[in-house]
Amino acid sequence: MITAFGRLVNTMSNGKKRARDYGTGDYLYAAEIHQVSIIGNNPGITATEIVQRMGITKGAVSQLLKKLIDKGYVTKHPNAENMREYRLHLTKKGQIAHRHHDQQDHELEDRLMGMLSDVASDDLVRFSQMLNALTDFIQSAEIRK
Repeated sequence: MITAFGRLVNTMSNGKKRARDYGTGDYLYAAEIHQVSIIGNNPGITATEIVQRMGITKGAVSQLLKKLIDKGYVTKHPNAENMREYRLHLTKKGQIAHRHHDQQDHELEDRLMGMLSDVASDDLVRFSQMLNALTDFIQSAEIRK
């Protein structure tokens, strides 16, 4: 079981290292497209709110935002309520990438659900609980490093 779990973690980790084209001709890494998706799903969101949603540092969010702004995916506008913050929005290019990524996510989910269609619902609940427990374990192990 440990070997199978390690293989899954390695496969997922390697996928994050590969940049992909999301319909714009540019290549974006997983962290970049996930930030595009968060902004696309929450127009006008602030960097602080992204930090809370992604669970990464403000510095990491700022670096990603700079890249996305430079690549033409995101624009920022001063927040009228707090002049130290900016409201973030997708450009047309960002909207294309967001839609493409969203479509890929739905296709992946459909394939996964098709693969699991023969599994009893009680087993799926137990499997989900195990995945959540493993996620909590990994997060707690990361905190102790």
